[in-house]
Amino acid sequence: MKTEPDKAETDKTDSDITVPDERVTREPMTPIRRKIAAHLLKARQNTAMLTTFNEIDMSRAMALRQAYKEPFKEKHQVSLGYMSFFIKACIEALKQCPQVNAFVDGNDIVYHHYYHVGWPSDLAKAWSCRSSAMRTGWISPALKRPLSDL
Repeated sequence: MKTEPDKAETDKTDSDITVPDERVTREPMTPIRRKIAAHLLKARQNTAMLTTFNEIDMSRAMALRQAYKEPFKEKHQVSLGYMSFFIKACIEALKQCPQVNAFVDGNDIVYHHYYHVGWPSDLAKAWSCRSSAMRTGWISPALKRPLSDL
């Protein structure tokens, strides 16, 4: 009878586990692109990073939320918030600009053809938790392949 998992099983992280439909494309960088990437990395490491805020028109999302707020709460026992609208907007933006959903690996750019979305969530506000440790903490839930059928 096996009581302990194999070392190979315990060494796996979430990033080691892939789902067959999580496709990636590797594209070799040109010499000039490698030079630009190196300069951008150096600039990022040596300068302060800033956040930009943009105003958007949320009137359609607010109207949609208002129309479905009560039926949603009755069906799911949770309030309908704005996070789903933000996630949908982020995924649509990633589809239009796939370079944002890519990373540099050596001399290649690796493009992801899927979307995993995570966000911080306050446990005390999100759920009425019984554990005092959970009432004071934050978690970062992640959706793997959200809206894949949309």
